[in-house]
Amino acid sequence: MKKLQEKLDFLLEKYAVNVKVEICDGKSAKFDGKVREIYPWRSERRFFEMKKAVDIGELNNISTFRITHITKQGTDLYELLRREADVFEFILGSKIVEIFAVENTGYALNATVLSENGYVGSFELASTLSENEIPVEKHEIIAKSGNMCDMVVDTQVPQSSIYVMKADGETSRYTDVDAELFGLSIDECAIVRTCWNMARGESSMFADGEHLDAVISAAKKSISDVENIAVAK
Repeated sequence: MKKLQEKLDFLLEKYAVNVKVEICDGKSAKFDGKVREIYPWRSERRFFEMKKAVDIGELNNISTFRITHITKQGTDLYELLRREADVFEFILGSKIVEIFAVENTGYALNATVLSENGYVGSFELASTLSENEIPVEKHEIIAKSGNMCDMVVDTQVPQSSIYVMKADGETSRYTDVDAELFGLSIDECAIVRTCWNMARGESSMFADGEHLDAVISAAKKSISDVENIAVAK
């Protein structure tokens, strides 16, 4: 976290943001002595661009938001669902009110959700990859005016900007997405940018953690009862 803290301190000083922020981990940070949960994905450009397309009406009469996320073995699928539920709500600007979920314990979790404004979401989550494999994510909005996806059409695995082929046959991948945070990974940039934006008071960086907890509770009950469950308000 030291490297991330140094980058964050640089941004706070450069833009004269007079809020003391200490990154605790990838899930929380201390703002002027108060620990708050952070949602790093909200600072990723791909999600911001999708949200913008929804907000300005470029995508209208939305039918479905399909989300796929396959990650490493041992990952907590409910934490993954919580993250993707927030991605869904952040981009569409509407909270989940009902969920139906099924689970292959520890390996896969599928869910269908309904939002307040009638949007339907489909979640396909799995923790089946080995340690050296790259997680696969795909977020696709299907609307009357067209589709929008955060992966290139027909792409099956994430792409990188630069590939370096080594003499021993190994390949190194590099993708720098932020000129001010050069050298950090996409996930690390998102953590720093989110903390910086929260320090600036950017309202879109804040989420309703209690509501997301209620979504997870409803998902667990749905799996147990095998029926649709309303999310507690």
